[in-house]
Amino acid sequence: MIIDKKSQKKISRIKQAELKNKHIQQPEISKSNIVVGEKYFLKDINEIEKNFLLKVGMGISYAVVISFLVFKLLA
Repeated sequence: MIIDKKSQKKISRIKQAELKNKHIQQPEISKSNIVVGEKYFLKDINEIEKNFLLKVGMGISYAVVISFLVFKLLA
């Protein structure tokens, strides 16, 4: 198959555009991306931990109140 220079340039441009699109869709993992991801990940963990501790505290307080009411009823 014989390809002249103009169509060869078009093909190379199309291939370069495809490579750029692949890079946009799936960016390479660099150290800065990992660090940013870890910061966000740590932030999420801190929020989850706060929510968890809040729920645990509420659960403990409910348990104390219910047990107090049960003992009050039994006594």
